[in-house]
Amino acid sequence: MNHFSNTAKLALIPLAKRKVITSIIGVVLLLQLILHLKMSGLISSEVSTPSQIHPFRKTALKDVYTGPEYAPLMIGIVCDAESIWTLGVVAFETWLKDIEYDFRFFIGKDATHIPEALRPYTVQLSAQDGYPPREKVFQMWQTLHDDFGGYKWYMKVDVDAYINVQVLHLLVSDLIATNSTEGYLGKAGNGRNFERAQLGLNGPYCMGMGYLMGHFTLNQLRSELDWCFEHPHSQHSDTEIGNCNFQASRITCVDALMRSSEAQMFIDFSYNYEKSGLITSSEFKQHNDGQMVSNHDFFFGDPLGALLVHPLKSPESIRTLHNQVRRNLRPIIAPLWTSAAGSKPLYLRPGNKKSKGNAEKQALDFLDRACVHNPTVQEIETGLLIPECAPTPPSSFPSLSAITTFVVNLNHRRDRYDLMGKRFAKTGLMISRFEATNGHIMLAGMEMPDVVPINEGSKTRKMTIGEMGLRDTMRKLFEHALKTNIERLLILEDDVLPHNNFGEELLKILENDRCGGHLFSDKEGGTLQLGATIWSKGAWNVVDNDLAKARDALGEEPLCFNSYVSVSGAFAVIFHRNTFQEVVDWLNFGPTQPWDWVFGWLAKKGYITRAAYPFIVIPDITGESDVDNNRGPLQHDMMARASIHRWHQGSFKESKENEIKHEV
Repeated sequence: MNHFSNTAKLALIPLAKRKVITSIIGVVLLLQLILHLKMSGLISSEVSTPSQIHPFRKTALKDVYTGPEYAPLMIGIVCDAESIWTLGVVAFETWLKDIEYDFRFFIGKDATHIPEALRPYTVQLSAQDGYPPREKVFQMWQTLHDDFGGYKWYMKVDVDAYINVQVLHLLVSDLIATNSTEGYLGKAGNGRNFERAQLGLNGPYCMGMGYLMGHFTLNQLRSELDWCFEHPHSQHSDTEIGNCNFQASRITCVDALMRSSEAQMFIDFSYNYEKSGLITSSEFKQHNDGQMVSNHDFFFGDPLGALLVHPLKSPESIRTLHNQVRRNLRPIIAPLWTSAAGSKPLYLRPGNKKSKGNAEKQALDFLDRACVHNPTVQEIETGLLIPECAPTPPSSFPSLSAITTFVVNLNHRRDRYDLMGKRFAKTGLMISRFEATNGHIMLAGMEMPDVVPINEGSKTRKMTIGEMGLRDTMRKLFEHALKTNIERLLILEDDVLPHNNFGEELLKILENDRCGGHLFSDKEGGTLQLGATIWSKGAWNVVDNDLAKARDALGEEPLCFNSYVSVSGAFAVIFHRNTFQEVVDWLNFGPTQPWDWVFGWLAKKGYITRAAYPFIVIPDITGESDVDNNRGPLQHDMMARASIHRWHQGSFKESKENEIKHEV
């Protein structure tokens, strides 16, 4: 299996060619969807009311003109009196804040109160709320035609759908470039087997979670809308709009379930994906009114490459997905499995083509296209061999001056901070002191809090007082970084040795897309350990395997590898601002674990966690440790440690005050 996903090959192409290829992909992605332009002085303090609600008017086709005064897109979001306060508000606070197109919420007459912030964007219809919302959807399309006619394209979205704004913008741009306003696009459906014969279908319809209609097509639909409403085959809004489009213009839904590299236009969660990885059909989980139930703490499919994800039934699910999309996080994928009654669990693996069920096919299709930022942690945690996502080109030019550097230092160890100033004087970094918490003072008179036992080979121990003090130090430091809007944070312990050419070596790593791009990106974020301690041959085998895969994918010697639990040491680490709050939350609410376990936790959350290689910072083990002063003779033996950890001693000549003795 390739170490990188297919998209990695695009990211490794020179920027000029990459732009050309991206443009071509954009054209190929033509069949897709749209959303919202910011308001500019047209907002009313009251809820909008359409000029006429019901009965529907028989309307002749208007002249089709798509001149420059026509805006690109209007999005209609269908909700009810309850969901506008939950899903509607969170949509307004997440993806709708990033949108460049106009939008309106459409609610039924049952709503008596509307969130204040949403009032200028809300249209109240005369239809009742309820499911299925056939009358409400028909009224929405009537209103969009009659009162919002100045748009080239229109999109209907359910309030429990999430829109990936970046993908949407690319697709809308391509649609506008064609200068065509004829089309009915979405995820094509053919109805469920047990009711298909009663639906009156003449071909595929666009499933109701979200679909797109051009200005010309809406004009044709409007001319038949009243007749279609009075002569339904069923109460389903999506099949009935599909039937009406066929009657008005003899068109059916164009299936926009297209992929370009990893992009999937629409994801409809036909199956529940539980935290354990169990996939079950959601058809067996329904509300009394017939709506599907979904609880997606983990997102089944590739929502980061999708234009629309549906259904998300809680504000928490929408916020979680929005955070993943906004930061391009790739969380570790749980081991997927299905279990039919009376049968053993079927565990799914990429490339497994034996499974025949719909759930298995959907899962395998996802696994075959999936990528993660840390395939090493993915394999260790789940056994799944998922390729690494493409490297991220930086959005700003890397520089050492853009990194805020702190040395954590105890008050009674000021001499160490002074020595660090000398060691890093010519590296290009401006270091500052951050007062470390003295664990003995912090815990004086207190019992040690319960901590998770730490397994170290055959031994099990609990954290030291110094480790507890270090956790408190990091909590204070990251809270300070959040408060002062620091972009990138390099944290140095006060007993480390920099590479002889530290500044040059660090800049070379930061300018490498795979190793430093995520630290100078507006999205991903993550960490970069500048040095580490790896003790066992087995742990080094894992690292060497990661390096070999990266070497094969890149065609050059890699400058970093994916960090995992056996890559210990947090004595010199760069953190991107996107991780700051995550780190604080882990320290406040997560399990009480040693500080350097944070990298594995961030990797599971989907952040990029890498370590420089060869190392450009090593610990000075000649003195005692304030964090864990239980070092035996081996841990103070620089020659032995250098051999175990692959520290190239000749690259770390100490200052005259404390020169390291070494053999070349």
